[in-house]
This record gives sequence, C-alpha cells and structure tokens, in this order.
Amino acid sequence: MKKIFIFSIGLLLLASCSDDNSNYAYNDVNEILVELDEVYKVRLEDTELVIRPKISQTLLDKKENLTFMWKHSTSSSVHAAGYGDTLSLADTVALEIKATDKQFTHYLRLNIYDKETGIPYFFETSVKVTKPYMGAWMVLHKQEGETRIGAIEYTDGVGIAENDAYFNNTGEKLKNDPILLGVNSRLTVNYGTTGVGINYYNAFMVITNNIDESGLYFQTEKLSQKDKLSRMLYDDHESGFKVEKTTLYSGDFNGVLCLNDGQLYQGMTAGSRLYKAKTEQLSGEKTVNLTHAIKLGYYSMFYDSKARRLLYYNYYNGNKASGNSTGGYSYWPNSFYELDENKASLLNLPKRTIDADQPIDLNSIPVNQDVKFIGAGYQPNKVTSGINKNVIKCCVLANDNKDEKKSYVYEINMNSINATTSSPKKVLENYYTIVRPNILKDDAKFASSCFYNGLLFFSDGNIIYRLNYSVDGENNHTSVYQHSGGTVKAMKFAHYQSVSADATNLDYSAYGHEVYRSLAIVYDMGGGKSDLVILNLSNIGDLEGSAQVYKEFGDIKDIIFL
Repeated sequence: MKKIFIFSIGLLLLASCSDDNSNYAYNDVNEILVELDEVYKVRLEDTELVIRPKISQTLLDKKENLTFMWKHSTSSSVHAAGYGDTLSLADTVALEIKATDKQFTHYLRLNIYDKETGIPYFFETSVKVTKPYMGAWMVLHKQEGETRIGAIEYTDGVGIAENDAYFNNTGEKLKNDPILLGVNSRLTVNYGTTGVGINYYNAFMVITNNIDESGLYFQTEKLSQKDKLSRMLYDDHESGFKVEKTTLYSGDFNGVLCLNDGQLYQGMTAGSRLYKAKTEQLSGEKTVNLTHAIKLGYYSMFYDSKARRLLYYNYYNGNKASGNSTGGYSYWPNSFYELDENKASLLNLPKRTIDADQPIDLNSIPVNQDVKFIGAGYQPNKVTSGINKNVIKCCVLANDNKDEKKSYVYEINMNSINATTSSPKKVLENYYTIVRPNILKDDAKFASSCFYNGLLFFSDGNIIYRLNYSVDGENNHTSVYQHSGGTVKAMKFAHYQSVSADATNLDYSAYGHEVYRSLAIVYDMGGGKSDLVILNLSNIGDLEGSAQVYKEFGDIKDIIFL
C-alpha cells in the first residue's frame, strides 16, 4: 500500500486590518511531498532492497535545499522516537538482507530538512521479511524422467507455480524415484556446535526410494537437505525400515509420526531421531499392521487392520526431551538415547464405566465395517496450555461391507483418552450410522479439517463432495467442485502453524485466505500429467471464488503445505 505524505505549512502574514474589512496576505511556503510504501515485503534470501521514494516540492524543482538522513531500527518504539542507526545520507536507501538473518521486521524513517525554511520533516515506513515458501504448497512430482520438487508460492493471495523449486534453489537434481512429502511444522534440534536446541519452523521431509537422499529439507536454506533419513533412524531399528514403503510422515513440536510398512516409527518432541515404537503394552495381539493414521496434538491415532482395532500413541507420556544421565542433549541429532526417548508404547483405547453404553468396541471393530479414513475432527475449544493444548477430535469413517447403503462415523474425543478417574469422559463421544451416498465408493479419497464440525470431504471420479455426517437421511452430501476431467489421486487441507514468541516470522498473510479452509486436490490426468487444484472454501464448506488450477506438473506423488 502506497502512502503519500504531504507536509504543507503556510505562514500567515497580517498585512492590514480595519473595522470595515479584513484584508489578509498569504505567502505560500514550500511543500514537501513524499510517496513511500507503507510496508515493503521481501523474501528471506541474500538480496538488497533499495527504496527510492518519489520526492517533490511545490515551489522548487531541484533538491539543493534539502538534506536527507535515513534512520533504521528493529524496534518500533525506538524507531518512533527517531533513534536508530544511520543507513544513508541520500534520498534513497539500501537495506541488505541475508538468508541467515533472524530479524524479520525493520523500521525506517526518512528525515528531510529544508535548509531554506529551517523546517524538518519525518516519513516512516517498514520492511517485512518473509520466509521463502512460507504459506506455499510444495509438490513432489516426476516429469520428463526427473524427480522434482515444485512449489506454489503466494503473493497477496495470487499463487505462482514453480516447476522445480529444488533445482532453482540448489542447482541440483534429485536422483531417485519420489515416494512422499511430510511436514515437520516445528523441529527443535541442534545442528551447530553447542547442546542448545534451535527451533526450525516448517522443515519438510522428502522421501525417495533412496534412504540417504531422503531426509529433512529446509526452505530457509534454499531447500537444501539438512539431515538424512538414514542418520535419523536409530541403528537398531533401521534394518526393518523399508524406505519405499513409507506411507506417512507428520510432525510438529509434540513429536513425529512416521508410518512405514504398517509400523510406527516415532520421533521425539525435540530432535529428529526416529525409533520403532514399542507394542509390548498392547492388550491382545502384539504385532500390528497400521493402515490409517493421523497425528493430533500429543497423540497419534491408528487403525490396526491385523487385529481390527483403533490404537493410540501418547507422545506426552514417557518420552523425555532433557537428555539422560550421561549428560547428552536430546537436541543433539547424532546422539540416541533409546531408553529415555522410546519408553512409550502403542496402546489400546481405554474402556471405562462411562463408555459401557458404546454401540461398538473400538478395540474390536465389527467385521462388517471397513475403515477407510482417519482424519481431524473439529476442535471443540482453544486450550492454550497444558496437555490438552490444541488437541482436536478424531473422525473415523467406515463403510459397511455387507450393506452398501450404510456407513459409520466415529468421533473420538482425544482429550478423554487420559482423563482422570475423578472426571471421566467418553472416548467415543459420538457414533453415527449414516445413509451411504451411492457415489461414496471404496476407492474414494478423503480430507478433513479441524475447522469444520461434522464435515468430511470425499471424491468420486473428478468431483469433490461434502459429507455432513450429522444429518439424517439421503441428503447428507453436496457437490463442491467438478474438474474438467481426470480422477482424484489425493487431497489435503493446508495446515497452520500457530505463531509463538520465538516464531514471529511465521506469516501466512500472503496466502490471502484462511489456511484451515484451503483444500488442495491432485488430479491424475493420464499420460504422466497431473493437475493441482486449490479450493478456498467458505465457513460452511462451499467454494469461494474460482478454483486455482495449476497444470505445470508431471505425475504428482504428494503435496504438503508449509
């Protein structure tokens, strides 16, 4: 937004006056006009921002009567008082931005002094530095025989597609076949020389069929690889890990869920190490085949197809982040403390007296129900601290394999899993038997967002539908979007990383829409080509505006939102 500053000062000279009339003479004084943007936006990369304000005067054409001084501060209060460092004595100023900078807001004041009138003028602006690919969709695809990481990066709500952002940033090509992408929305780890943890935000996992090429890639360091998956795996657990059979990677500051060949590999709250999760505390069958999973706050929820049961993993209980008796730091990525960091086990969902009237046993899913999806349900309240911080509900959808007109949705309250005996809560908070739409096929793709209460989104061919599972009867679904062709291959809602005191640089404003309500859909168009469609949805799940359609990519394997 452009700001135009006009300083106009007139000196009123009283020439004469009488009781009969009022005669005044006005001598105009030179006016200074300056045009500056209110905020200058620049990506966090090695660059130089040059600000050239448009300066003009009402009575003079040249600037010999003016002197200039640009002041700079990283504190708004200091800046407003007119202090700070002097950057320039010209009418322009250059601000050097480095990719390693940790300062994301700069305040500038242009001081102009008119030597003829002796009048000083002050003009203020600011510079907002944003992380590259912050609020961007990353796209793992194969095109022309190459594995590429593309991107859709936003400026003022407009997405710009980049076919191979990885090559554009690194000058290198990925050499192996693409498997999937995963986001680690906050990673606490130390890649320096001390044992102090450093927060990296929105590092993302790239997995190919090569365990050394797979690993964490950082968008603040030109998408370069920071850590190899082979190093992240605990040595004793690496032999059973089949990188090409990785089906899910999801992480945040509470921990990491990595699903590989039906097994859970869990990561610490701090650090990037992965251990095969224990199953010894499970009741009944100890071996598992985890086919569906989602990470929600301090928990992960799983469907174990081997024993037909729902299981959960608690990252908050039993995993330490403070190191062990040898004095090592769990932040240190080259040190593994399996005894301290892999204490917890996969667990059966609890059964309590208050759950006695449950229509099904979550530890023994009825044989006629085939679980098709586990996703995020709505967030019932905004808990700001403690074990229930940001915990949301889990929704499970199952189709009846004997009655094609029925489906089932379980709503599991994650807050209830570890509820105390003095204040018990139901684990299965709601159970719905719904009329299954005849377009809800077994091969449908699903997505859900914690923004929407009682809604799931599913695909049929090239059409996206909204399913309101709390509505009785056949009219429980509505068409949201129909593409020009193709078949839905995958769909995901964008995630949102909440801003904390040590992450003031997280800014999604360039995305131009509420992140929770943005749905990305991959369409297989045949011939090794995919369309990526972004839908910005309304409060009730309808399409707002036009769909964003990107045709720049090859065979898309996975997408994530940073």
